[in-house]
Amino acid sequence: VVEVSKIFKDEQQRIEFSAEVCEPNDVVFIGKKELNWLGIPQGGKEKGVLERDNDLLIALNDNGNFTLEYLVTRAKGKCVVGMENKPQMPYNLILEQAQAHKGEHASAAYVKQLLAYLRNIQGVKKHGE
Repeated sequence: VVEVSKIFKDEQQRIEFSAEVCEPNDVVFIGKKELNWLGIPQGGKEKGVLERDNDLLIALNDNGNFTLEYLVTRAKGKCVVGMENKPQMPYNLILEQAQAHKGEHASAAYVKQLLAYLRNIQGVKKHGE
């Protein structure tokens, strides 16, 4: 999950999102501070996201952010999830966010719902094999 624009009201919300949503689900959260001025992750686990094959890549981008679109096309992902349908983007799955769910906790809610949805699909696949 990459944050390229301000999606949290304050630093505490960013920390809670990472601790409560990302870490328990083995999701790497790349905050704005981990990106250089071009929007490219700089080190550690963040830089590794672009270099390794990812099972899931979530683009929290519903406003056409060029930097995030660049990162999504550069990163390798088996399943790339986007928030808006764009013909040039490599999305495997597009789940738009409802207008009613936009706001301070929208990103956390979106990721939680997305992961629950994908777990349901995985559960159906296992039982239907």
